[in-house]
Amino acid sequence: MIAHVTEFISIPNFSFFFLIIHLAMWKVPGEAAAPFFITKPVIQKLIEGGSVIFECQVGGNPKPHVYWKKAGFPITTEYTLLLIETFPEDGAVYKIEAKNDYGIATSSASLSVEGNFGPLYSY
Repeated sequence: MIAHVTEFISIPNFSFFFLIIHLAMWKVPGEAAAPFFITKPVIQKLIEGGSVIFECQVGGNPKPHVYWKKAGFPITTEYTLLLIETFPEDGAVYKIEAKNDYGIATSSASLSVEGNFGPLYSY
């Protein structure tokens, strides 16, 4: 927090001063801006058991909070989404929302996971 002294008040017959302090709540210097994507996540396709990373870069002032969702359910608040050892049921559209006091930006990318079908019979 940043504190600014905005006014001194003197009261007769009192030997102290009151300070009125204005608190700025974690504002970053510069012009306010709604969230926007610098880079967006991209479509991914892989074989079952593989790993995938969805990445993005988001701008805005104040710095936006991000929320990754799968089928409408929140899964993480990190800027990078990492899925390790994927399965076909991980295939979905992954949506990211970036929010701050001035707006919301959204983007999405799909993940397609193909089953790792080995030989039907082994001898």
